[in-house]
Amino acid sequence: MPVCTVNAQPVLSQERIKDNALVALLLPQLNEAVHEQFACERVVGIRQLRGGNREFEIRIQVVTHTGPHNPPNDLVTVMIERDLSGLHITDVQRTKNLSSEQVRERCAH
Repeated sequence: MPVCTVNAQPVLSQERIKDNALVALLLPQLNEAVHEQFACERVVGIRQLRGGNREFEIRIQVVTHTGPHNPPNDLVTVMIERDLSGLHITDVQRTKNLSSEQVRERCAH
C-alpha cells in the first residue's frame, strides 16, 4: 500500500497572524533593545495613544537564549511607541534566569 506524507501546518487565528506580522515589522527595534538571540516573541499589549489613529504603544515579550536555544533564558519585555515621528523604544525590562518550565510555558503557542 502506498504511503502518503502530509506536511500539515497549524491553523493560526487571525489575531496570531496579526501579532506575528507586527513582531516581524518591529524586529529591528527588538534587536536593538535585546542585544542577544531570542525566540518565543509574543505581543502582550497594544494601546492607542493620544486619540490619534496612528500612535500606539506596543509591548512585546521575548525569551533570550544562547546557542541552539540553550540557557540562560531571560524574559525581556520591550515597550515600543509609534508616534508621528516614528518608532521609539521607551522601556526594556528583564526577568533573569527563567526555569525550564517557565520557558516551556512562555514558548507554547
